[in-house]
Amino acid sequence: DNSIIESEDVHAGEYETSLMLALFKELVGDDLRDNRPSLKDHPMKQLDLTHFGIGKNNPNGNWGSPTKATVEKGEKIVSETLTNMKEYIRIRLDEFKNAPKYGKE
Repeated sequence: DNSIIESEDVHAGEYETSLMLALFKELVGDDLRDNRPSLKDHPMKQLDLTHFGIGKNNPNGNWGSPTKATVEKGEKIVSETLTNMKEYIRIRLDEFKNAPKYGKE
Protein backbone atom coordinates (compact mmCIF):
# COMPACT_ATOMS: atom_id res chain seq x y z
CA ASP A 1 0.00 0.00 0.00
CA ASN A 2 1.68 3.20 -1.20
CA SER A 3 -0.36 5.30 1.24
CA ILE A 4 1.76 4.23 4.22
CA ILE A 5 4.86 6.20 3.20
CA GLU A 6 4.61 9.96 2.60
CA SER A 7 8.04 10.76 1.15
CA GLU A 8 10.50 9.71 -1.55
CA ASP A 9 13.27 7.51 -0.20
CA VAL A 10 16.44 6.01 -1.57
CA HIS A 11 18.15 4.75 1.59
CA ALA A 12 17.51 4.89 5.35
CA GLY A 13 14.52 7.19 4.94
CA GLU A 14 10.93 6.90 6.08
CA TYR A 15 10.30 3.39 4.68
CA GLU A 16 13.45 1.60 5.86
CA THR A 17 13.54 3.41 9.21
CA SER A 18 9.88 2.54 9.88
CA LEU A 19 10.65 -1.07 9.07
CA MET A 20 13.64 -1.08 11.41
CA LEU A 21 11.61 0.60 14.19
CA ALA A 22 9.07 -2.22 13.96
CA LEU A 23 11.61 -5.04 13.77
CA PHE A 24 14.76 -3.86 15.59
CA LYS A 25 13.94 -0.61 17.39
CA GLU A 26 17.06 -0.86 19.56
CA LEU A 27 19.25 -0.47 16.45
CA VAL A 28 17.71 2.85 15.38
CA GLY A 29 19.61 5.88 16.66
CA ASP A 30 17.98 9.05 17.96
CA ASP A 31 19.96 11.40 15.71
CA LEU A 32 17.70 11.11 12.64
CA ARG A 33 18.10 13.89 10.10
CA ASP A 34 16.25 14.33 6.83
CA ASN A 35 18.07 14.55 3.52
CA ARG A 36 15.60 14.98 0.68
CA PRO A 37 17.10 16.01 -2.63
CA SER A 38 14.67 15.66 -5.50
CA LEU A 39 14.98 12.27 -7.13
CA LYS A 40 13.97 13.75 -10.50
CA ASP A 41 16.56 16.50 -10.65
CA HIS A 42 19.49 14.96 -8.82
CA PRO A 43 22.59 14.23 -10.94
CA MET A 44 23.38 10.94 -9.11
CA LYS A 45 22.54 7.75 -10.93
CA GLN A 46 22.19 4.18 -9.62
CA LEU A 47 25.72 3.45 -10.82
CA ASP A 48 27.02 6.28 -8.60
CA LEU A 49 25.27 4.76 -5.61
CA THR A 50 26.63 1.31 -6.43
CA HIS A 51 30.20 2.54 -6.80
CA PHE A 52 30.40 5.29 -4.19
CA GLY A 53 27.57 4.52 -1.78
CA ILE A 54 25.04 6.92 -0.36
CA GLY A 55 27.84 8.74 1.49
CA LYS A 56 28.74 10.56 -1.72
CA ASN A 57 25.42 12.37 -1.42
CA ASN A 58 25.16 12.57 2.35
CA PRO A 59 27.82 11.74 4.95
CA ASN A 60 25.02 10.87 7.39
CA GLY A 61 24.24 7.87 5.17
CA ASN A 62 20.62 8.50 4.36
CA TRP A 63 18.58 9.85 1.47
CA GLY A 64 15.03 10.39 2.57
CA SER A 65 12.97 11.40 5.58
CA PRO A 66 13.70 9.14 8.55
CA THR A 67 12.05 11.68 10.88
CA LYS A 68 8.68 10.68 9.36
CA ALA A 69 9.23 7.04 10.34
CA THR A 70 7.04 5.41 12.98
CA VAL A 71 6.68 1.99 14.57
CA GLU A 72 3.07 1.89 13.32
CA LYS A 73 4.13 2.45 9.70
CA GLY A 74 6.74 -0.28 10.06
CA GLU A 75 4.17 -2.71 11.47
CA LYS A 76 1.86 -2.00 8.50
CA ILE A 77 4.75 -2.62 6.08
CA VAL A 78 5.55 -5.95 7.75
CA SER A 79 1.89 -7.00 7.79
CA GLU A 80 1.31 -6.16 4.12
CA THR A 81 4.57 -7.81 3.08
CA LEU A 82 3.62 -11.04 4.85
CA THR A 83 0.10 -10.98 3.39
CA ASN A 84 1.34 -10.41 -0.15
CA MET A 85 4.19 -12.89 0.23
CA LYS A 86 1.78 -15.71 1.07
CA GLU A 87 -0.23 -15.06 -2.09
CA TYR A 88 2.89 -14.82 -4.25
CA ILE A 89 4.24 -18.11 -2.90
CA ARG A 90 0.85 -19.81 -3.43
CA ILE A 91 0.71 -18.65 -7.06
CA ARG A 92 4.29 -19.78 -7.74
CA LEU A 93 3.68 -23.20 -6.16
CA ASP A 94 0.53 -23.65 -8.27
CA GLU A 95 2.50 -22.73 -11.40
CA PHE A 96 5.22 -25.20 -10.46
CA LYS A 97 2.69 -27.96 -9.77
CA ASN A 98 1.01 -27.39 -13.16
CA ALA A 99 4.21 -26.94 -15.16
CA PRO A 100 5.10 -29.55 -17.80
CA LYS A 101 7.21 -32.41 -16.52
CA TYR A 102 10.42 -33.39 -18.26
CA GLY A 103 12.24 -36.70 -18.22
CA LYS A 104 11.01 -39.94 -16.77
CA GLU A 105 8.81 -40.03 -13.73
